[in-house]
Amino acid sequence: LSVDHSDTSGYVAVTTDTVLVTCDAGYAASGAVSFTATCAAVVGADPNDSEWIDVDSCQPVSCGALTVDHSDTSGYTAATDTTVVVTCDAGYASSLANGEFFTATCSGTANADPAMSSWIDVETCEPVSCDLLSVAHSDTTSHSGVTDVTRVVRCDAGYASSVSSSVTFTATCSGLD
Repeated sequence: LSVDHSDTSGYVAVTTDTVLVTCDAGYAASGAVSFTATCAAVVGADPNDSEWIDVDSCQPVSCGALTVDHSDTSGYTAATDTTVVVTCDAGYASSLANGEFFTATCSGTANADPAMSSWIDVETCEPVSCDLLSVAHSDTTSHSGVTDVTRVVRCDAGYASSVSSSVTFTATCSGLD
């Protein structure tokens, strides 16, 4: 008897032997972590012939929905041993790799319940820093910011915005180059 993704491989038995098959973490057989298989005589065949009956299979279970704010991943579901690439939105970077993407894996070993799987290696997408904002003839010199942060700029007396002719305007860090 061999059942993929279980503790049973190449088990040999005689008629009436019963074997408890336990699925690997992150796998289940008909919703349970284990099942019983029995070695039984084949009806109408040679008395020395037997076969395994009640043999189920260990199938990967699903991880809960993976959602990472400020990325292309929202409500993504997958089965045990699946790895996905998560791409951060423009202006955001992965929290650990500090790049535009990272991988997350649906793992059966990350959960206390062997019939469940959980996402591992999940990072967050964090806003990136913008270059220093410095506007001549204003109250804004050498201010920093991150993606989606807006700063009100007030022009010095006698000066106005070149776009709106107003003495105040806003500058938003887009996180884009």
